[in-house]
Amino acid sequence: MTGKYLLTLDNGNTNPHLGIFRGRKLIAVHHATDKRIITDFINKQKIKNFEAVISDVGARNSLIEYLQKKSEVLSLLKISSLKNNKKKRFLDMPFDYSNSIGDDRISQSYYVYKKLLTRERGEWALLIDSGTFTTVDYISGEKGYLGGYIFPGPKTFLSTYGQGRYLPSLSLNAFTIGDRGVAKRTEDAILYAVDIYLYSSMKEVVERFLKEKGKNKNNKKIILTGGFAKLQMKILKSMNIDKIDKIDKIDKKVDVSIEKHLIHHSMYYIHSVNSEEKK
Repeated sequence: MTGKYLLTLDNGNTNPHLGIFRGRKLIAVHHATDKRIITDFINKQKIKNFEAVISDVGARNSLIEYLQKKSEVLSLLKISSLKNNKKKRFLDMPFDYSNSIGDDRISQSYYVYKKLLTRERGEWALLIDSGTFTTVDYISGEKGYLGGYIFPGPKTFLSTYGQGRYLPSLSLNAFTIGDRGVAKRTEDAILYAVDIYLYSSMKEVVERFLKEKGKNKNNKKIILTGGFAKLQMKILKSMNIDKIDKIDKIDKKVDVSIEKHLIHHSMYYIHSVNSEEKK
């Protein structure tokens, strides 16, 4: 890095966040819904000059324009500028998907491919990023990024009931994993349906993932991130992956983990790789 500090802007669908790295260390993450908050945050950290990386899937273009105009920004890298569908590569990762893929999905998948998987062992990863939407991506240590799915996030799915004139507005705080009986109240009918939706959609993608074959028996990793990562972890635990494994007669160990602030660490790593390639 030319400068001492690197700013990583995750311009997401609902809650943009700004990360600050000093050297290799992520020292702070803060919500960044408007320019004033960004300015106050930068001033509080006493940062004068910095480089910046942007993952942009949201509607707040003013935040990006603001960073582009700031004199303190020594350089600015947009993740979107690194996509190359014609060569089917994202930097040095095989990438068989259209350029429409979100910056956040490809950034995090690249980090998983480079830092969390071992190509020689034929490892695979299922990356689940659960926020406004829940994105599910399949990554192979040998073949790179393979594709995935986009589901409504837990809160987004629950909010669709607000379109019903006589349906109650409910919070996820009232949601309990495992309630899948036949409901006798409207409130329960909604919450049970949410539980069934979350459970069944994740069960489908996990079962599909477990059936993928690799060189090594113990080659599966499920990586959770995003605002609802802990909720997804509870759902996976209720699913009993070992039981699914047994039913499908698949002898594979599955490592399940939560990676906090994965998008910011991914942008930092991509910035480092891109800087080295330019030398």
